Amino acid sequence: MLSPEQISMLRELAQTEDLPEARRLCEAFLQKTAAEPQKNPTTPEGLLSALLTENELSNADRTFGKLTGRVFSSFSLLAADADADLNVPMPPDCWQMRYGSCLVIVAASTGGPVVMEPLQELLRKQGISAGVSRPFDDLSGLRQAYSQASATLRTIRILGRSNTVGFYDDFLMIRLLELIPHDVSLSGFCLPDIQALQEYDKTHDSELCRTLLCYLEHARNASSTARALNVHRNTIHYRIGKCKEIMPGLDFQNDYITFLLMVSLHIAEYDFYRQRVRQIMPIL
Repeated sequence: MLSPEQISMLRELAQTEDLPEARRLCEAFLQKTAAEPQKNPTTPEGLLSALLTENELSNADRTFGKLTGRVFSSFSLLAADADADLNVPMPPDCWQMRYGSCLVIVAASTGGPVVMEPLQELLRKQGISAGVSRPFDDLSGLRQAYSQASATLRTIRILGRSNTVGFYDDFLMIRLLELIPHDVSLSGFCLPDIQALQEYDKTHDSELCRTLLCYLEHARNASSTARALNVHRNTIHYRIGKCKEIMPGLDFQNDYITFLLMVSLHIAEYDFYRQRVRQIMPIL
């Protein structure tokens, strides 16, 4: 980011019509903005912060290994709201820092995928929502991971979901549907029964559509659905029973019907997302 002095120099340069003076101002600006010799980070958080700010560090993974005393094969990045306050011990192999408008947490694994459950539970207990990137295998992917995680957090906020830890791939359908022109009606691609479910949600301020989609995505497992939605297992049974009551003509055990239901529910979710964007974009 340019300093006030640098901005002033650029304005002066833009206004001058004298060529020698313009050259002098250019030289002064280049001298002022010349990069200072880069200091080697001395902490894992310092190294990660430097990489996020686009500093090119050679052998970043090797340096990170020296700073942590470990060699990691997989990473995930989480982005939470910047005002989130995690004054609690981090799980092993997790580091947090502030970057941009987010609290950033980088979790690592020495073998296999990053184990996310302890970190997810910690965030939920603190009432903090976060977006999670796709896994990446070296620190050169850190900035792309931040882009994925922050985009996921933004989607969570638009959908109005508090105390939610969402993964980048959870919202791929929203990303895909955003490519369709807004003047194209998507209702014709939904099962007609979904409209009744949407109307019930609007009238009763319930979450039947979201619950049914999550239930189908978790292979109709009530326990894992309850953990994903942070509600009691009995709540899932009640909501699914209500869905079947509202849509009695659908065979929930039929794989093709399940596929159509999931597509329809994703479109319903996107319809809600699009409405929320129109309502709250001015304050995001």
